[in-house]
Amino acid sequence: MNKDTRLYNTINQGVNKPNRVVLKSCIPIVKTFSNVAFPLSVLGCEERCKDWFYSNFINIYSCYNDQILSTNYDVQFFEDEVYYLNRDHIMISNLDMMRAQIIETLISSINKKQYICVFLDEYYIPYSPDYDINHKSHETFIIGYDKNEEVFICLSYGYDGKYKYRILKFENFINAYESKNFNRNLPFLFFSAQASDYRPTYKMDIDLVYDQIEGYINGKDFLYKNKNINNINWNSNNKYGIDVLKDYNLYLSDMLKMKCKNDKLVLTVFYILFEHKRCMQRRLYYLYEKKIIDIKWGDEYGEIVKLSHDILDSAVKYNSSEKKEQKIRNNILNDIIYGIKEIEKLETIILSRLIEAKNKCLFDAGETSYVIKSQLTE
Repeated sequence: MNKDTRLYNTINQGVNKPNRVVLKSCIPIVKTFSNVAFPLSVLGCEERCKDWFYSNFINIYSCYNDQILSTNYDVQFFEDEVYYLNRDHIMISNLDMMRAQIIETLISSINKKQYICVFLDEYYIPYSPDYDINHKSHETFIIGYDKNEEVFICLSYGYDGKYKYRILKFENFINAYESKNFNRNLPFLFFSAQASDYRPTYKMDIDLVYDQIEGYINGKDFLYKNKNINNINWNSNNKYGIDVLKDYNLYLSDMLKMKCKNDKLVLTVFYILFEHKRCMQRRLYYLYEKKIIDIKWGDEYGEIVKLSHDILDSAVKYNSSEKKEQKIRNNILNDIIYGIKEIEKLETIILSRLIEAKNKCLFDAGETSYVIKSQLTE
């Protein structure tokens, strides 16, 4: 069984070539949304970030309103300060006033080890689903360039729905950047990993991790405490932690009743469900690596990861079954609803027992550390 605790799937896969300048980057394990995927493409390569990462991305929230389901994590990189990440920005309108030579400006930034999140008119971006169809301002992540080929190397989503390395010609970039339909009040964001001696190493506070896991299984509103600083994501309709699964089933039930405007499932909410469960399992294995819990906790949680992956597969299958009779499509939805309920049941049992074991101090004898035993199979 894979006891993987990496924060990435691949690093710079297939993009390093002679004459190219490409900053170290990865396809991170959390990549459903660009506001998380872009910064983690930088930080996910760094082993030192594990304590910080596994102390976060524990909680998620959802909002189901007007038959639209949305979900996201407890960390919002574009709004929150993040340990180990430098972040600067400049408005595109300011670059216009400075009459900046944009290609040279971006190349100079990359040479300074800065990754760039740029907003562009996707009508001119060949790998975009809106290419040559819709004028839409959306972000891509530039990690390198090749002057000989006159291209930028990017990380971005595309018509295939995948987050991966892509090539963007300077010509296409200029067309997208200079588009009359492009919102020039958007920023360019510049990311970089902080130097190792910039600030103290982040150390995981295990009691805080347990507190967040307990808040997760209790559906605790984790956004409210920061509402006075930033209330962008807080909503009275939100659900938190394990309670987001109730929103999933409300959404799926409305799909069964054909109440939703779109007859296809929103796949991003099922990707994030799988991502979150995989991250939780890797967190448990990471706690095992640190000699804090028994390895069986991660092994037992594997059933939840499998269920979430099966649900994702079923959601994709549902969206490709448009021509099949409604009864077959409804059976797929019912299977997904059943899977969601099984996840809620199993996750409540496993994580509640983990907290209970911690509170009862079920220790394995050790000179410098203790291990919380798994009683799941005893």
